[in-house]
Amino acid sequence: MVLSLLEDAWSSVSLLQEAPNCPGYQKPTTWIVHDQSSKCLTRSRHRPLESSQKSRAIPVRPKHSKQPAQVASCANSSRNTANLQLPPNLAWVPSDEFTLQTLDSVIYYNEHIAPFVVPDVSVMEWSLIQLKDWQDEPNLIKQVHIMTCVQHKAVRCNKDLERDLEVCKQRQHIFELMNKHLSQTTTQTSDETLNAILMLLVADVMFSAKNTWYAHVHGAATIIELRGGWQKYIESTCDNQYSASFFLSLLGQSPSWPYILAEEFPDWDEIGVITCFPCPDVLFQAISRINRLRAALYRKDTTISTSRDPDHDHSIHQLRAILTRITSFSPSAWLSHLVSTASFNLSSPDWLALIQCYHAATLLYCIRTLVLESSLRNDERLSPLLEDIFGTSVAEAVRIGAVRAIFQYLGCTTSSSSGTGLLPRSSAWNAVVWPLVIAGYEAGGSGLAPEEGRGMRNFVAGKMDELALLLGTRSLLDARTVLERCWESRRSGGGRGLDGGWTWDETFAERCVFIF
Repeated sequence: MVLSLLEDAWSSVSLLQEAPNCPGYQKPTTWIVHDQSSKCLTRSRHRPLESSQKSRAIPVRPKHSKQPAQVASCANSSRNTANLQLPPNLAWVPSDEFTLQTLDSVIYYNEHIAPFVVPDVSVMEWSLIQLKDWQDEPNLIKQVHIMTCVQHKAVRCNKDLERDLEVCKQRQHIFELMNKHLSQTTTQTSDETLNAILMLLVADVMFSAKNTWYAHVHGAATIIELRGGWQKYIESTCDNQYSASFFLSLLGQSPSWPYILAEEFPDWDEIGVITCFPCPDVLFQAISRINRLRAALYRKDTTISTSRDPDHDHSIHQLRAILTRITSFSPSAWLSHLVSTASFNLSSPDWLALIQCYHAATLLYCIRTLVLESSLRNDERLSPLLEDIFGTSVAEAVRIGAVRAIFQYLGCTTSSSSGTGLLPRSSAWNAVVWPLVIAGYEAGGSGLAPEEGRGMRNFVAGKMDELALLLGTRSLLDARTVLERCWESRRSGGGRGLDGGWTWDETFAERCVFIF
């Protein structure tokens, strides 16, 4: 995930008599970000992402070239339940249109989505939908699921989502249903409504990387607070959908950042490896601390002060602790421990390379945002800090080493480093979106030869096109657009970053999320 959040994510909300005043969930429902007005949206100083109507189409491969082995052809829109293994005690009678649509969505999900939301085929069964369980789900949940499948199919068929009649029809129907649930006191904070919001979060991330997704995060967090807070919610649910909201809430930088919840989250690693974000617990906590320190430094930098910040020493100590935590992490030791303790088997040969990708990406994110582009970069204690940890006081040398390492782990043949990386047809590619975005942002700099950097950028752009089709998500096309603008800024200048290009905050000036 890539977030550029330099402000407090949550604001206080109150409960109206009729319905909760959830930012992003107005009456009637209007999908806006909590710190924006429905009449006047805040404009970035940079050109925003292109509108979805003009978004990049997924390149269609020539007929003679081979598709990735995992990518099935565009699913036939006609209903086909012939191959569906219906449980003998199934209570459904597949006669009405809604039931048939629900069955269709389950079939489509199990065949075209479930195999691509896990990094290892051996754990795919965790993501499959069982009809005998699904039949008892509330209708709202089923409707959101139908919409998600229709949208996913349209992306894989390379359709314009804003102009596709079926997609527009389904989305409009869901918004009407959500508006109804949020307007009724009996359903406005129910499990059904909360789970539907989290499902909409995933659907909107697939629809676009732009900040429409943030309304769902804030709305879900508000409902959880109205129900008694995070701790109470954790104790009362075993729903894995909670993980998505928890994950985003941490990166959202709450003023009351839940350290204890992050560090005591049960079985994080075992849960993570069966999702599309198998980031080890140690690295996830490091990412969260990076974001918290970034937010703190930003608030200090924007506060007018005539004296030295008394917390500056503490910031340097925090940076040292974060870097030490990252560099002391051993992907091979972590993987060995997981294999010996997990309740399932891992079959993919690319697990080590995948975890190494997350390791290198976390280090790059820290070096970029806290060492090269924060107010700490001019601190006289930074050089000895780097010397102690990396054996060199030159931050750019550390960055270049990590850049070459991550491209090696990604299997980029143009990288000057040699070694084993992800195989082209590996299921691990299902879960490598965040490291790939980090690698794309870092693919350049004075320490790389022009042809080496160009090869890295071409590799990232090509992989993003492939993954957009593989995963059925347009957010990767938005990611490529953002990165291409960043690359262009380095060629033309005008930014405040390395080589005259845009800094991290200039590049990700909008709230964008790039993860499936």
